[in-house]
Amino acid sequence: MLQEFLQNQDLKDCDNLRFVLSGGESLSSSLNELFTKKSDAILYNGYGPTETAICVILWHCTPPLPNKMLDAHLINTNGIPIGHAVSNTQFFILDERNLPVALGTIGELCIGGVQVAKGYLNRKELSDEKFIQIDIDNQSVRLYKTGDLVRYLPNGALLFIGRRDSQVKIRGLRIELGEIEKTLALYPAIKQAACLINSTTDLMSQKITAFYLENEKYSSSKIDTQELKLFLSQHIPLYMIPQSFIKINSFPMLASGELDMKKLIRTYDASSKKVVANDEQENTTEIQAIIISIWREALNIDSINVYDNFFDIGGNSLLSVQIINNIETKTGVKLETRALVMESLAQISYPL
Repeated sequence: MLQEFLQNQDLKDCDNLRFVLSGGESLSSSLNELFTKKSDAILYNGYGPTETAICVILWHCTPPLPNKMLDAHLINTNGIPIGHAVSNTQFFILDERNLPVALGTIGELCIGGVQVAKGYLNRKELSDEKFIQIDIDNQSVRLYKTGDLVRYLPNGALLFIGRRDSQVKIRGLRIELGEIEKTLALYPAIKQAACLINSTTDLMSQKITAFYLENEKYSSSKIDTQELKLFLSQHIPLYMIPQSFIKINSFPMLASGELDMKKLIRTYDASSKKVVANDEQENTTEIQAIIISIWREALNIDSINVYDNFFDIGGNSLLSVQIINNIETKTGVKLETRALVMESLAQISYPL
């Protein structure tokens, strides 16, 4: 969202803007530097899960960080620090036994304080897992286990490293890759699935790709992507539905029996380079021509087919808002986000 904000042509007119709080995504050094060039406002990097009332750790991140205070390599690799705890908040970095780790060691961030939630409604087992009561320094504290891996920097600030589990974030939305994989495996024609996020530094271009093994019983018929998306939409949020589905013959495995993610990523990189051009249909309607023009401009691609799906060719939830507004402005018709996710251009333009 911050990147979108900085690309807005009207930013130069925000003379009264004094403070900007960025949160929900890891803030990169390059985006921080871009902010300092585009705005005179003060930028803060905020961190905090919903379970702890959102922003509980804060970092004043402009002007750019002096390297002598921090580990430049860590900052360039993992992004801007998330900072220090705000008032009435305490945090601990714990290992798998819920014991404090040594200074500078990576561990799980656990947050305590008056703002920590009581638990999840009607989900006692999950609440017991994520909200713990432990003794630290001769005092009993109640903590929320975030699942985020962090470490201290030399100046005492916290640096976000990654996730302990398969949860990631795309444009500020929590994505549980494991949940997507389990849901895909429920589809009759799919035997097993694995998901990953493409490793682009452009947050607006991040997307979910699903790899799957076909169930032998259904190998004779090709999986209908639209039907699969419809099935997924009945079980998981729309923003968690993969944009791409890639069939593979077998999953690369490590000697330990675990999935070899590095090889899977190389499989993704190879498949993404196989660009298949879609020939535009000569007999497009006036409405379809308008939508194609809007998609072209938003996605920065030339070849768009009336049978293309917006999300399949690179669209995302943030761009969908812009697309829907532009279509309404130019055609007078307001579409639902679900239509962009589930339907092709031809389908959403009929009977417009």
